[in-house]
Amino acid sequence: MLTTSIVQLKALAKDGTYTGVGRLLEVVAQILTHFSGYTDEVPQVKELHSQHDSVRTIFRRKIGEDFEDLTGEAVAELVGLEESAEADAEGVGGGGTDGRRRGGSSSYAGLGAGGSPSPASKKLPPNGAMAKLRAACEVIDALGGEVLRDRLGEFCRKELLPYK
Repeated sequence: MLTTSIVQLKALAKDGTYTGVGRLLEVVAQILTHFSGYTDEVPQVKELHSQHDSVRTIFRRKIGEDFEDLTGEAVAELVGLEESAEADAEGVGGGGTDGRRRGGSSSYAGLGAGGSPSPASKKLPPNGAMAKLRAACEVIDALGGEVLRDRLGEFCRKELLPYK
């Protein structure tokens, strides 16, 4: 199971896919923790640890390269959905035959009044930029605190640059 999981992670890293990677990284890390006492005595376990570290490094690098693009695409996707929701609210673009909007109010990040999903969040395509960003964030969580600090630091530097 451990070998298969690492092979799957390598294939996902090669494809640039993040969906399911976070959970798989966590599972592999838990299994390797169980076998950590055998690293010196069993060469296969040492090799699996090495492969796991290598895959983690690959995902860390890929996340660093892709995250800025993913956040930009996801924001653009949300803005497009919000504009679509606003047009629906005004009776433009299929909001209903009587000009009323179907659903609730639109708001940023897909949440309406009281934290319930807005119609815009229901329209997110399953393979759109938001889904990719969500999966990338799950990978960041699985990779651990240092990667999260790096991503947050980079995001803050980028967003606060105009205020320098």
